[in-house]
Amino acid sequence: MRTFSHILATRPQVEPSIPFPGCPYPTDLNILDTESSSKFLNDKDIVSLRELHSDLRRICLRARERGVKLIIDAEYRSAGTNPLL
Repeated sequence: MRTFSHILATRPQVEPSIPFPGCPYPTDLNILDTESSSKFLNDKDIVSLRELHSDLRRICLRARERGVKLIIDAEYRSAGTNPLL
């Protein structure tokens, strides 16, 4: 839930309001590219998210090079099974 809390707290307010998760915003990934801190994410969380982002980009680039289409099924899991949620 920490990642979701961070995303919701840092998204710009828009009207009309779109319920979470709504549409992704370019600002959703800002924490990965800066040294800024978050009141919801600790340093270990940010490092883990950076590694995940890097791994996913590498997988997607490799799939594109080989003409493979990817389907990503994201699901919610309880915080007990995934420390980043």
